[in-house]
Amino acid sequence: MRWFRNNRHSTAEELREEMESHVLEKAEAFELEGMSPHEALKAARRSFGNQALLQDHAQEIWENRLLSPILTNFRFAFAQLKRAPVFVGTAILILSLGIGANTAIFTVLYQAIFRTLPVHNPEGLVFVTMTGPKYPARGLGLSYPLLSNLASRHTDLESVSGWVHDRVMAPDEEDHERSLSAMLVTDNAFDVLGVRPERGRLLTPEDNEQEHPPVWPVVLSYNFWSAKYHRDPAAIGERITISGQQAQIVGVTPSGFEGITPNVPTQMYIPMAFLNIQGDAGREDPLHAEDLFGFTTVGRLREGVTLKEANAHLQETTAKWLRHELQPYVSRHPAIEGMSLWMTSASRGQQALEDYGSTLTLLQVLMMSALVFCCINVAGLQLARTLERSHEFAVRVALGANRSHLVRQCLMEALIVAVGGAALALPITFAGTHMLSNFLTKPGAGEIVVLHPDWRMFAVAGIFTVLCTVVVGIVPVLFATNANPASVLKAKSSMKRQPAIASKVLLAAQIAVTFLLLTTASFYWRTLRQIYGEDLGYNPKHVTEVAAEFQRMQKPEEIMSTYRRMLHQLNAHKDISSA
Repeated sequence: MRWFRNNRHSTAEELREEMESHVLEKAEAFELEGMSPHEALKAARRSFGNQALLQDHAQEIWENRLLSPILTNFRFAFAQLKRAPVFVGTAILILSLGIGANTAIFTVLYQAIFRTLPVHNPEGLVFVTMTGPKYPARGLGLSYPLLSNLASRHTDLESVSGWVHDRVMAPDEEDHERSLSAMLVTDNAFDVLGVRPERGRLLTPEDNEQEHPPVWPVVLSYNFWSAKYHRDPAAIGERITISGQQAQIVGVTPSGFEGITPNVPTQMYIPMAFLNIQGDAGREDPLHAEDLFGFTTVGRLREGVTLKEANAHLQETTAKWLRHELQPYVSRHPAIEGMSLWMTSASRGQQALEDYGSTLTLLQVLMMSALVFCCINVAGLQLARTLERSHEFAVRVALGANRSHLVRQCLMEALIVAVGGAALALPITFAGTHMLSNFLTKPGAGEIVVLHPDWRMFAVAGIFTVLCTVVVGIVPVLFATNANPASVLKAKSSMKRQPAIASKVLLAAQIAVTFLLLTTASFYWRTLRQIYGEDLGYNPKHVTEVAAEFQRMQKPEEIMSTYRRMLHQLNAHKDISSA
């Protein structure tokens, strides 16, 4: 900016000196014709023309025709706004609340409804579940034997993988042993999704060749790798202990990949055979249990096959086989009688926020309405300022100023205010997103729902900023510049009355819009308070969960002894009031 100003000043000075030299040359010529020096100089200036106008025309040709007007309008708009600090502060505060609330809600809405998994061709992924009269909506997971045989019986599926969410004991970011979120997956899980490692490698079929390997391969999530190992490549190959078992870090998932459960952090991925370690002692092997229906099945459709076609074919090819496989267990699990396989799109993964889709959509509509009210409110303030400057606009138009130039200058003022509102809206957005993350986490969930604002959030904030600029800037100036300059300049007495009348109208409109905005905001806040303040029968504040592993304990006496020791140690802790 400073270089531009210096360069412009230097160019203007050179141009002025050059024009002055031409005037002096012409004056010398007039003196040779017999004029006096004073008369010759006056005649030379008249002959040369308006130097200021010629200088402006020359600068328009020499300078950047796009950048120069923008910078000029910016300097003028900034100077005008400096004269009205109360208006600027009020407008920025109002717009920041509107833009921040809308961007925060959109961030959650996008994560819940629109965002797809960051994998290769997510539209080709499907969940396979069992549905029936007792499980009509979400369906029931498959057993591992059913999952293993599904790919060979249904030709529309290119491949099928299994996923089980579990918790393991491992060192956290501070090297404290605690319960971490893990996904137990089949060896082809990452291949089905089309995921490539950020570092090292992912799980392969060789990792499942042994049911109890001496060292378990483990893949860390990118976020956990960043938090615990600070993205150190040397972490690949390091030995760690997971639930009492030796493990080795073999790779890291790519940035942005959170498994099939977006917004719910998963720290590591372990071979499915590890489920035997996690299982209760003495219980049947979960990988061979025909009636353990807890495996999430993710498949990939063959190219060119639609979900509707695949479901129709699935019913034809698996109905008899599924009835035969489930029949021995109907007496033990009556709910599985009459079940059939059904596929649903897995492009968005298992959404923790899916239940809030309609609520978030309604909330977004309310916040958009609130933003419109904010824009109308600020536009009213801007219109009042514009009416006060109507005499100034009339004088400038009478002197030859173009109305479009006035519109651009006022739009620049609105843009500065809107950008200020957007800048202040960013911390409001992050705070609102964090609050909504805690609010939308279901009770009993092991991990808090995590929302990651990305470039789309800033794009939405930019769209809201442009919307505010247009509404706040163009409407008032078009209203104010429609007046005839001659009538405005002549009727000074009427001009004194018009702003008074207009001010009363604007004041009434301001009060009405503000009342509507406050009513909408109070309705939204009261709804959240009612939901958040629902009586749960206990005080949920400062309540935490403590996880422990009892799977490897075979005797009930050993479990009860461990449980009592846990209670004793928790109650003895200085930061715990009761356990």
